[in-house]
Amino acid sequence: HAWGLRFLSMSAVIAIAAWFIPSARNAQFSLGGGLEHLNNSEFHIVSTELAQGFTLVSYLKKLGGEHDHNEDPGKIALGTHRMQVSFNNLLCNDPKFSIRLVGTSLVHVHLIENPDSRTWSGEFTLPVAGSYTINSQWYGCEVSTIGAAKQQVATTQSYEAVGSTLESSKPLSNSIFPTAYWQAPPGNLTAAASLSEYLWVDPARDERTILTTSDSSVVKESVATKENGFYQFHQHSNYELLCFIGNQTMAEIRREFLELIPKIGREQRPFKFRMYNMAGDFQRPDKYWDLEDKKRLGKCKHMLINLEELETNLSQQEYQDQLTTFVGHLLKVMDDDTFPIRLLTWMQSPGKATACHHPFQPRTTDHPCNDALRRLFDPENPAFPPRVKLLDNTDITLPLFDEGAVTQSIANVALRLFAIAGQQVAEWRDSRQSGHVDGLHKNCPGKSCVIEPNIEYVPYEGWNDPSVSKQPKKSAP
Repeated sequence: HAWGLRFLSMSAVIAIAAWFIPSARNAQFSLGGGLEHLNNSEFHIVSTELAQGFTLVSYLKKLGGEHDHNEDPGKIALGTHRMQVSFNNLLCNDPKFSIRLVGTSLVHVHLIENPDSRTWSGEFTLPVAGSYTINSQWYGCEVSTIGAAKQQVATTQSYEAVGSTLESSKPLSNSIFPTAYWQAPPGNLTAAASLSEYLWVDPARDERTILTTSDSSVVKESVATKENGFYQFHQHSNYELLCFIGNQTMAEIRREFLELIPKIGREQRPFKFRMYNMAGDFQRPDKYWDLEDKKRLGKCKHMLINLEELETNLSQQEYQDQLTTFVGHLLKVMDDDTFPIRLLTWMQSPGKATACHHPFQPRTTDHPCNDALRRLFDPENPAFPPRVKLLDNTDITLPLFDEGAVTQSIANVALRLFAIAGQQVAEWRDSRQSGHVDGLHKNCPGKSCVIEPNIEYVPYEGWNDPSVSKQPKKSAP
């Protein structure tokens, strides 16, 4: 899908960019389809050569209604526009290029491979009038890393989007977050704005409460809604441990999370939010844990999982299989249907991807490990029971794939976790469940109250057993 993001009503110069790094040739079907059927009666069709044999075609919607008489190619309508990248170099099996919207905001353009394997199509939305420039970056073929390629930049003329502001898009029905986007700093609304200065904001909110950490700044209202704030985060008890499981990336998320606690939930103490530094090996995650770590894992009531720094460079199929088995083990460690496990999408730039190589699924502009993650949550064939959930943060991370802006993504993902944790506490309280010094209280108070006493946990030693992934799965709701 392409993210439909809302813009403030102001003019800006915008450059378009989205990572597309295809890394296999066996995905022979498409989720989107080609754009050759679109015609110039409805669209300005602009072709730009990215490199020899490689072409970007932009289908920019013409003005309609009262503007029908205006055929000025420099003026386009608000709404959805489309793009297609094609190449005729048969020797280039691994083209690398980038396209995204940069300027007033940052927008990732999601491209999907078409059945011919020589074109990729996608779309983007211009919801507010302003000035836009299409800029594409080409890095070449068969290059192991982006840094090793010679970058070429192709820029088209500027365009002015004309019309009335579209209605604001609503959050997805299953999202607890407001619809937000990366906004350029006031007074610096051109593509030259430093990416580290962009803020993730909800344009429907006038409030801008800036919370700062040692590395970045976040806007409280981009996550905390008027109706719910951070839900019931303030009620998180000492016996409802939120566990961060992963290595370097997850440790950075937790560090930002802890820095934000004094500004959001002053009554909460850091020991409730425990980090488990996991080895980069799904089959031996406890390699660096001592006995106490292994025991404490059983005390987790809510797990967050992000493992990007792998010790072995796994293919997409290997990653999907090993992750499925690993989650099966965690379901046994935390054996209670009211205790959730959340898998976070990868934050690494698709341009830096080495893991999940040789993808067996359709190639997209996203990180191939994220494509594998989404496959595990296919509503038609879910790999896990309903208490295992996907926390998709790619709306935040994909537009900021540049190395210098990673901390902005991490801080905003950390801010989201306050709402995630607070909503989970609200669900427990709504079902009359809470953790106490004497144990887990269920259906309390009341005649049906049950108290499950706290126990001394025995370290889990079954990580090498692959059979857990073959247990029957419960259907997702």
